[in-house]
Amino acid sequence: MEKTKNKKREWIKNAIIIFLIVMLILTFCSDSIMNMYLPEVSTEAASSGKIQNLLRGSGTAQISEANQVKIAGNRVIKTVNVKLGNEVKVGDILFTLEESDGTELETAKSTYLDMQTEYQKKLIEKTVTYEEDNIAIDSAKREYEDALDALGKIDSQNKKLKKKEAKLKKYNTSINTYENMISDIDSQIETLTLKADVDAAQETLTSKQRTLVDLKNELTDAAADLQIVKADGDEEAVTAAERAYRNKQVEVNNATQDVAEAETALQTAKDNKRLIEQLKKNRTTY
Repeated sequence: MEKTKNKKREWIKNAIIIFLIVMLILTFCSDSIMNMYLPEVSTEAASSGKIQNLLRGSGTAQISEANQVKIAGNRVIKTVNVKLGNEVKVGDILFTLEESDGTELETAKSTYLDMQTEYQKKLIEKTVTYEEDNIAIDSAKREYEDALDALGKIDSQNKKLKKKEAKLKKYNTSINTYENMISDIDSQIETLTLKADVDAAQETLTSKQRTLVDLKNELTDAAADLQIVKADGDEEAVTAAERAYRNKQVEVNNATQDVAEAETALQTAKDNKRLIEQLKKNRTTY
């Protein structure tokens, strides 16, 4: 039984091998087998030149379906110029019709006459006038003229407006300039006001003058005391009297300088006050 199985396996193996060999042979020979059943044709290598649009062949050509030739209207065929089997080209005359006007022309003439009659009736029924059209034209003309007049007025107004805008721009520039000047004047007035108190300056000057008068009197007294001491001949007393006189003289000099400065301050205050008044007038003007 084991031998039978081995033989069966060997047979299947050989059958598979034979089948594969046959398929391989058919694969390599498939092109030759197919060429045996294909029609023989000739080939030509492609080259540059003009393409020939002529195809040669032999056989019988037949139409696939019948084709009817129709004309408009009812006409009688006089002769047929082709027969069965004749070659027909574009432009060939297939048949000839008998001489006749046809019904289309008569129908067209009848329709034309009917329409002309209807037109005459319409003219008789209503006389065409153009009064309403003329009125509409006149109205449109007046509206057009009014529009032109309005457009001219608009252009005139635009020109005036541009001039006024230019003036307004100029005025605004002037206003800005004057506002800046007023602001500068206010700043000057504020600064000068601190130095324009004439009453205070006068009071200071008067006080300095009184102090100077008192110091001068004291200097006169010191000079008199010095002369008296010198007459006594006391050297120490003379030295002390001279020192007192010199000190008093320094005080008088300082007081004199203070009076001069107070006088200058008073004059400055007066000048500032006058300048403030002038600035105020300028401010009002601006």
